[in-house]
Amino acid sequence: MKSKQAGLAALSAASAVILCVSGAAQADQGAFERGSFTPADERSTAATDPVPLPVGVFIVQPEIDFSLDWRSNVFATAGAEESASAFGFKPTFDVTSDWVRHAMGGVLQINHVENPDFNSESYTDVKLGLNGRFDLGATTSVFGELFTEDVTEDRTELSNVPTSLEPNEYSRSGGSLGFEHQASRWLVDVNLDLFAFDYDDAELPNDLFLDQDLRDHDEIDGRVRVAYAFNPNIAAYTEARRIETDFDLPGLFNFFNRDYEGNVVSLGSDFEFGNSISGDIGIGFMSYTYADPNFADIEDVSVSGNVQWALADNTTIETEFSRGVIDPGLAADIAAVETGVNVRVAHGLSSKVFLIGEAGFDNYEFENIDRSDDRVGVLLGANWKLNKNVWFESNYELRDSSSPVQEFTDNRVLFRMRVFP
Repeated sequence: MKSKQAGLAALSAASAVILCVSGAAQADQGAFERGSFTPADERSTAATDPVPLPVGVFIVQPEIDFSLDWRSNVFATAGAEESASAFGFKPTFDVTSDWVRHAMGGVLQINHVENPDFNSESYTDVKLGLNGRFDLGATTSVFGELFTEDVTEDRTELSNVPTSLEPNEYSRSGGSLGFEHQASRWLVDVNLDLFAFDYDDAELPNDLFLDQDLRDHDEIDGRVRVAYAFNPNIAAYTEARRIETDFDLPGLFNFFNRDYEGNVVSLGSDFEFGNSISGDIGIGFMSYTYADPNFADIEDVSVSGNVQWALADNTTIETEFSRGVIDPGLAADIAAVETGVNVRVAHGLSSKVFLIGEAGFDNYEFENIDRSDDRVGVLLGANWKLNKNVWFESNYELRDSSSPVQEFTDNRVLFRMRVFP
C-alpha cells in the first residue's frame, strides 16, 4: 500500500515557503451583504462558546473529538450483515490570523477510527491545509488555499468493493486561487481549483487485489460568477463552470480513456429577506464530453440551491437540492446523474440543548450501464453544549439503498464528546 505520509511530508515542506491567500473581502459588501442566517444549534452564546488561544498574531482553536458508534451493517451488503462497534479519536487545530486587513490560517486534523470487531475497518486519515487572503482594496480581494489529505471512503459509497478486505483509500492534494471584486451593484467572483487524486489498490482475499489506478487523475475546476444586486435583499447572477480531468493512461486493468470535459452554465438568484429566509438557487444546462467513444456524452438540466428559514427564534430549517454529474468510481462507468434533496431541522430546547432532524433522498442514473440507485437517509439526534469546554452529541442514522447492484440497509448509533481545551 502506498505511503500516505509522503504527500503530507511534501506539503509540509512546501508550506514553509508558499504564501497562500484565501477568504472573502472584509470591506463593506453593500448590496451583497448576506449570511445573517445561522442554524439554531450553531448560534453563538457566551456561556458555551469555546475560548480560542491567542498565539502572537494568530488565534488557535484546538478541538478533540471522542466518539463511539455502532453499525448494523458495517460492510453495507444485502445479505450476511455484520454489526460492529468502533471508537474514534479526532484532534483538530484551526489557526486564523488576528488582522484587520488580509488573513492567513490553516488546519491540521488527524482522524483515527479503531474497529475492534473488524480490524481491517480501522484507519487513520490526516488533513493539512493553509489558506489566506490579500485585500487589494476595500472591495477587491485575492484568495487561495493549499491542502493535502488522506481519505477513507465509507462502505456505503458507490465505489465500494464489497469483497475487499478494507475500505477504499486515497490521497487528495491541491489548491485553489480566487478573485472577488465589487463595483457598486456588480459583483465578480472567480475561482480556480486544482486537485490530484491517488487511489490505493483494493485488497481482496487470497492475496489478490483490485487495481484502482483507473481512478487516479488530475482535475481542474474553474468557475466565474457575475451578479447584479437589485436591492440589498436580492441579486441575480449568471455563472459558468468548466471542469477538465486527466486520468492515467489505460493499462492492463483499465481499458478505457476516462478523460472528460464538463461545462455548466447557470442563471440564478442569491437572496435574503430579513433574518428569516435566505438562499441561493441556480438552474442551468450541463454538457459533459468523454474522450472514449464507449462513454456516452451527457447534456441535461443542472440544478443547485439551498434555502434557509428561521421558523422561530429557536427553530431553523435548511434545505439543499441539486442535480449534476458525478464520477461513481466504477470500472464499468465513469458518469452518473445525481439528483438529490436534503432537509435539516434544528430546534433549541434551551440555549444549551438542541434536537436535530435530517432527511435526504438521492437518485443516481448511470449513463453507460443499466443501473439506477435510490438512496434514503434519515438522522435524529440531540446535542448538549455543557459549557465552553465540553459538548455532547448523540444520534441515530438510517442509510438505505435500493439498487440492482448495491442494495443495503445500515442502522447507525453515534455518541460523541467534543472537548475544547
